Amino acid sequence: MIPPRLREALPTFGLVVGAGVALVGLALRAEVPGRARAPASNAGAVAFVDGRPVPRAAYTRELARLEAAGVPVDDRMRARIVERLVDEALLVRYGLELELAEDDPRLRVELARAVLDRLGADLRAEGEPDDAALARHLEAHPTRFARPRVRLVGALVSGDDAAERAARLAQALASADERGARDVAAGVMPLPSGPLDARTLAELVGPSATDSVLAASAGEVLGPLSTADGLLVARIEARVDEPPSLERVRDAVRLDLERARADEALAALLRRLRARYPVRTEVP
Repeated sequence: MIPPRLREALPTFGLVVGAGVALVGLALRAEVPGRARAPASNAGAVAFVDGRPVPRAAYTRELARLEAAGVPVDDRMRARIVERLVDEALLVRYGLELELAEDDPRLRVELARAVLDRLGADLRAEGEPDDAALARHLEAHPTRFARPRVRLVGALVSGDDAAERAARLAQALASADERGARDVAAGVMPLPSGPLDARTLAELVGPSATDSVLAASAGEVLGPLSTADGLLVARIEARVDEPPSLERVRDAVRLDLERARADEALAALLRRLRARYPVRTEVP
């Protein structure tokens, strides 16, 4: 009889959770197209079930867990661990026969997630993109990383008559009535005359108004837009999208490229799967 402390430390796997995760892994190894099945190897397995290896890595992990828990590990304990791993593998094989990966919603989600994780692991195994790949991605998508700056004419209008004055200022700016604009803006907070980047704009008018300003084109009149200091009314006099340098945006380009590579890998896999498996949709 196994003492309680040893029984708690032994791998139990859980008929639902552990075997379910293993079922996902085995189904994934069996179904991903384009991936050759690894040949059986005594060096990489502690047992074989239905011709499939029980990974030695799982056995090694359990040994390490027991040793970390202070549990003495002798030959009998090692054999017990292998038997539990074999039990799990048998349950997995039976789960595949029952088509649980098809019928169990939780396993379907886990299986889809495992496929995505495998795709990510394959991409990471290819190594990080080098500078040449980053430069090509930046050249292909410069606006994603550009640092826009704008030159504005206008003011932040506040006070009891802010709404009326802001409307008049917007009308004057739209009609290029510079004198009228100056008259309306007299006594209110003018906007800085120099080019403003996103950070400066956010400090001046807040994030919401900044998004509106940076999305506008040269010559466009914005406002009134609510800010913490009043109503913003401005005309975009000039807009400069500063060409980004790789040195400045390297990390952002790398993340964007890795995301794009993952999207492309998933799209390619789905195309192969649609070609491999018949698909028929019936919309109710």
